[in-house]
Amino acid sequence: MTGVNGMVHGRDEMRKRGCPLPKFVLPVSRFMVVHRVEQVSWLKRKKDSLQLLTVGNTTYNSDSRLGLRFRYPNNWRLGIESVNKGDEGEYQCQLSTHPPKALVYHVKVIAPAVVILDENGHTVTERHYKVDSSLHLTCRASHIDKLVENVVWLKGDRVLPGGDSRIKVKLTKNQTSGEATAYLSVLSVRKGDSGNYTCRASQATSTIAVHVLNGELPAAVQHESSANRLAVASSQLATTVLMLISAAATSSSLINVVMFPTSYHNGHPSLVLILGLSLTLLALARWLFLIISEAKLMLA
Repeated sequence: MTGVNGMVHGRDEMRKRGCPLPKFVLPVSRFMVVHRVEQVSWLKRKKDSLQLLTVGNTTYNSDSRLGLRFRYPNNWRLGIESVNKGDEGEYQCQLSTHPPKALVYHVKVIAPAVVILDENGHTVTERHYKVDSSLHLTCRASHIDKLVENVVWLKGDRVLPGGDSRIKVKLTKNQTSGEATAYLSVLSVRKGDSGNYTCRASQATSTIAVHVLNGELPAAVQHESSANRLAVASSQLATTVLMLISAAATSSSLINVVMFPTSYHNGHPSLVLILGLSLTLLALARWLFLIISEAKLMLA
């Protein structure tokens, strides 16, 4: 996390008061902006308005993480504990002058992020494996602190590999970019390997549910797959019908083509319409077949 780009209004006024420019103190768990004046008000911009945070030594905010950190005799600081992405934005330190003079600070919070990828590089939260197959998952962590010693894989609360020779964990880190990749492999998976696997980097985590199956996919997965197939078939049927209607619109009469194809267009049938009818019948047959198949599965 870091704070950037402080823009100063009324700099000469502050120098006349003998006040130094603000200093930023940005540890991991909080940030503080320090300025020496007789009285200040802190505000945060919310879209097109300003939210009042403090006036003098009084706090006007319900967020218990935020408050004034006053030090005698004239040192005012705004503190936020456990900073998160929602604390990003523009903060103003206003001087008690008329008209008000203000320092504007733009605070950027860089939070750690963790994602879990499958064998194909897709982000996943759930995976199914057959017994004796191999599990390969990748954890990609970004914006991690350089002080973080490791990115770890866990199954439940147990850190992996945990003494199991089938489980391998490999870590690569880039200290410059603050990125790390942790590879998890489980050979010859068993039913006991089912469970929640978590990748943790600093305070950021991501979890995937792993299911190890003896053979067939569970009913929930079958139904989901069936629904997807039925949706695809329905989409194809609708597309074919629309094509047929569009082709019919360019002809004078669809009925003539269907009932009297040889007398249409001087004895030559409309190839587009005949092809459209054929495709529609095929799509309808496939759609009906899928409906019957899924009905049998549900009754089984």
